[in-house]
Amino acid sequence: MKNKLEKLVVLISSFTTLATIWLAVMSLRLKHPGYQENTWMGCFFAAQSIAVLIAFAKPMSAELRALTLPGSVILAYMGVSVFITASHAKGDVEGYVLVIGLAFIVQFVLVAISLLFSSQQRTRAAA
Repeated sequence: MKNKLEKLVVLISSFTTLATIWLAVMSLRLKHPGYQENTWMGCFFAAQSIAVLIAFAKPMSAELRALTLPGSVILAYMGVSVFITASHAKGDVEGYVLVIGLAFIVQFVLVAISLLFSSQQRTRAAA
């Protein structure tokens, strides 16, 4: 890992990996209505977070790291959706969902900024 930003990406993706695995396991365990879909979504979120974790924990090319961006966009979309849904909720809102949604947004922002900086560094090195 070259810099502090990449370390932050690894840290937040480690958190989102553990949190989404926990969500998938709890969904299977509690079996609330729609638990099958929630479990599959949790598995997708975990897989995306693991991909980001691997891409940023090991020295890889910026092109390979860029492959994690589309999935990070989806996670950010889900994070924003959580906040929109929570703002319209009439009853209680599960706090852990807000924390995980915020982590998804932060992960996307850190991945995007890291890719932007690595792209700028490559441009400077080529010049």
